[in-house]
Amino acid sequence: MSLRLLPILVATAALSNAAVDAQAVRALPRAATDAYAGASTFSIPPLAFRAQYWFSAENLPGNLPIHQLGLRLSNGGQAPALTRDIEIVVADSTLTAGTISSSFAANLGASPTTFFARRSVNFTAVSPITDPNLAGAWFPGDAPFVHGSGGFVVEFRAGQANNATVVPNDSFVVPATGSRTLHLQGRASCGGALRGSYSGGSVTWAASGLPAGVPVTLNLGVENVSFGGLDLPVDLAGIGLPGCHLGIASIASANLVSDSAGQASLSLPFTLGASTSLTLSAQAVHGRVANPQQPSDFATTNVVNSALGSVGLCNALFATPDNAPTAQQGPFNDNRSIVILVR
Repeated sequence: MSLRLLPILVATAALSNAAVDAQAVRALPRAATDAYAGASTFSIPPLAFRAQYWFSAENLPGNLPIHQLGLRLSNGGQAPALTRDIEIVVADSTLTAGTISSSFAANLGASPTTFFARRSVNFTAVSPITDPNLAGAWFPGDAPFVHGSGGFVVEFRAGQANNATVVPNDSFVVPATGSRTLHLQGRASCGGALRGSYSGGSVTWAASGLPAGVPVTLNLGVENVSFGGLDLPVDLAGIGLPGCHLGIASIASANLVSDSAGQASLSLPFTLGASTSLTLSAQAVHGRVANPQQPSDFATTNVVNSALGSVGLCNALFATPDNAPTAQQGPFNDNRSIVILVR
């Protein structure tokens, strides 16, 4: 059996819609799905504020119904019980990174939707969270919002909290200096470990911890949450691969062989755009033996989500108080935002 036949087995398992436990919820930006973004740039202050977040079209598929929005805390983050007024407004957006305004109203456009009408919310205390798919708080929409096409804007207005504690957000930042990329590793699977990097005009995905001399297929895709109505990741226990999952919808693949140290890598030339960003997801499927013949002879690595480029993926604005018309911070000259969860 070749690695190329594994997708057929995966399709068989998919018929049972066997998503893994605690399956990924979609994150904005998409590169932060199932993986902490890791920056500590933003936090939720106790004072009244207005914050707005813009996400480019690549982060959400068209015609997606959004039922709830969630705030992800930093890895290990916690929050006290508190009460405060909250309002959430959303809008589809035709903006680009270069046309985002410091005016909150201008970024919402002519037809914003009140997703969560202003009301007092009693937040329960949150113990330290280390699962990126768990939100510190979920906000169910008063009605589902169907994202049509293009970009997406989320605006939060929060009144003064009755607790002075600052709550840390998981923040997504791709600065305009350095490599101008970010490579986030998702949950471990049953095989080796996959990592991403960028240097010298090439993006590299490197797998380690593999058996020596086994076939490896590196799959690349632009979707790691759902595909054709199927929830990702798919649990492969049903085809004889307990503890394994398939986490991306592959659109291209490369066939490799691990070396004597149990490593395999692929480098592709990639020119970073001056005003655009691209997110690619990668996962490796590899043999446990040199000539795999049956499902149990295979294993999968974690998924890596690579955000390539420092402009054009997301942006943020912030001001106090909650009725401020213009931003005191942002828009920024690079990709930066809190991570928002969507389901």
